Amino acid sequence: MRIYSVHIRRGGLDPDRDIVLVKEGFSWPAALFAPLWALWRGLWASAVVILLSIGGVIALTTGLGMGSITAGWVLIGFMVVTGFLANDLCRGSLARRGFVLLDIVAAPNRDGAEHRFFDRNPAIATDVANEVGAVGTLHT
Repeated sequence: MRIYSVHIRRGGLDPDRDIVLVKEGFSWPAALFAPLWALWRGLWASAVVILLSIGGVIALTTGLGMGSITAGWVLIGFMVVTGFLANDLCRGSLARRGFVLLDIVAAPNRDGAEHRFFDRNPAIATDVANEVGAVGTLHT
């Protein structure tokens, strides 16, 4: 089972933009491709900070005269820390954009977490269904 935090935009009802699930735990894509991962997620400031931090780690290890193997291990350590903090960066970005933490759900995957969230919150599910229905009738 994976744990997901469910964030909803204040006053929002569009399920594609106003309800966001963020997985708890380590993020392999963020650990392996941190700056690209941050850009992909729209975390522009975080991407800049990550790039500057990588440059700082490289400058520090070079300035201290560390060998390339030691410098590589320090950089790997930095990337591991980034992988552990990645989803927290996403949650912080959501909070700054007006999202609030509404629920925590456990499910085997993201779709299961969505279903469990809506099962536990039928009023929100009804509001979302009404909003999707209203939007669908406008476009036909």
